[in-house]
Amino acid sequence: TPGAYQTRNPNGLYFPFVAKFSASGQLINSTFLGAGGAGYEYGLGIASDSLGQAYVVGYTSYSHCTPQTLQDCFPTTPGAVIPGSNVIVDSHFGNGFVSVLNPSLSALLYSTLLGDPTGASSGYGTEAFGVTVDPSGNFYVVGQTGAANLPVTSGAFQKTLATSTAIPVAGFAAKFGPVSAKGASLLYLTYLGATGAGFTDIASGVAADSQGNAYIGGYTRSPTFPVTSGAIQNVCDPNSFPYNCAFVAKLNPTGTALVWSTFVEPASFLTAIQLDAQGNVY
Repeated sequence: TPGAYQTRNPNGLYFPFVAKFSASGQLINSTFLGAGGAGYEYGLGIASDSLGQAYVVGYTSYSHCTPQTLQDCFPTTPGAVIPGSNVIVDSHFGNGFVSVLNPSLSALLYSTLLGDPTGASSGYGTEAFGVTVDPSGNFYVVGQTGAANLPVTSGAFQKTLATSTAIPVAGFAAKFGPVSAKGASLLYLTYLGATGAGFTDIASGVAADSQGNAYIGGYTRSPTFPVTSGAIQNVCDPNSFPYNCAFVAKLNPTGTALVWSTFVEPASFLTAIQLDAQGNVY
């Protein structure tokens, strides 16, 4: 639409877009959102806040971006955790992203890549799947990563990627402070995955309450995914190879500990999670 933040898909490849419709189904605003160079990019999750700002997460594979070719970089803003100009060693690995657009989709308020700042990876990149905003304006991002050097924060619940498998993949969760004229601050970033031998952990959905707790849903292929005492299901049946257990976990407001965590069902996948007004988790 006129005045869009980004008006074209320069290469005709897979490219994220954001569209806003009225309650009656009329298109109000629409924009592209991606890098200018050749690569594959996907918008994988979206949320909005009470102001009408759009929070978009996804994945970018673009690998030939340098400070000298800023026009080809995924668009990021000052203060980004990982700027778009960071060189990614191999396009197969790639980075996740979270971007916040103003209500008219005409300006980028905050945007950062999420992954390994050095571009290194165990053999799998980083993808952001879920995003939500709490009543205070903090926003939360979850996904999966094979990066051993995520920019985890001090006191994070899980600071390292388990490397007991050939190609480890773990979930991650990040919380950012409200967007302001200065951007947004990273409040915490933590891995969330198996602590021992495992295969794949994916955090795919996130919800948040007014106290700042994050409720994360996903699935795991590892029997060593962290569950807490008293979990309704504390074992991912090892006889159901390749496991594939859904999980739900509640992470405290500072990202330093699990309030509770449980397997939900063997041989299952979980891709979305929601809270109701009473705080029940669906």
